[in-house]
Amino acid sequence: MPYQNKIGNFRASLSLCLNSGGWISPRRLELLAAIGRTNSISNGAKAVGMTYRGAWVAVEEMNSLAGVPLVKSWQGGHRGGGAELTEVGQQLVVELSRLSALQTQLFQSVAVFNEFD
Repeated sequence: MPYQNKIGNFRASLSLCLNSGGWISPRRLELLAAIGRTNSISNGAKAVGMTYRGAWVAVEEMNSLAGVPLVKSWQGGHRGGGAELTEVGQQLVVELSRLSALQTQLFQSVAVFNEFD
C-alpha cells in the first residue's frame, strides 16, 4: 500500500548508557563514527560540525566513561598526527550502525496516516 496520505515519520536518537553510570550522547556517537571514517579527530570534528577542542574533550570523556579507550591518537612528526578507533570503539560503531539500520527499517514499517484525506 503506498503511503500517499502519510503525515510524518517517526525518529529517535540512540545514546549509549554505560555500565559506569555515564552515557554517550547521539552527537558523540556520531563523532566516534566520523573519527573511524577519517582516522582523525580534527576531520571527524569537522564532519559533525564540532570544534577540534570540543571533539578532544568529547573523546577524552568517552574514553574515561567507557572504562576502556574507544579512540587512540598520536601526535605527529612530518606527516602530522592521527587517530583511530580501538577494537572496542570499532565494535561500538558497528553495533550502532546495525541498530540504526534496524531502527530505520522499523520506523519505515510504521505509517501514520491522515484519516481526513
